[in-house]
Order: sequence, then structure tokens, then C-alpha cells
Amino acid sequence: MTVLSPTYPGLIHECEYCHAILAYTQEDVWENEFIYCPLCHTKNKVRLNLGYEGEVTNNGSKDS
Repeated sequence: MTVLSPTYPGLIHECEYCHAILAYTQEDVWENEFIYCPLCHTKNKVRLNLGYEGEVTNNGSKDS
């Protein structure tokens, strides 16, 4: 086993196209939930969603 970081590494994402490991900040997020890979320029959806308003929806519907 290899320890990649002994402390919290921040926000990281694996590029869906070229598999590069990317570290990003809130300023790197576009359209509320996407980052662009600087190597292959692919648009990647990330777990951080700046448009989240605290309400869980079911496929766009507020009904459960």
C-alpha cells in the first residue's frame, strides 16, 4: 500500500478521458459543477456543486 498524502489532499478528481489526477479549487469549477482537464481539455463533472442550495431532488423533481 502507498500513502499518497499524509494529510487531507483537498479536492481531487481523476480525468474521465486521460485519467490524470487533478487537484482543483472552487475557482476552477465552471458551470457550477465542471472542471476542464489541462492535459486533454476534457470537461469533467466533479462532486463539488456550487449551485447546490441544500435541497435534495429526485431527477429534477422535488417529489420523493
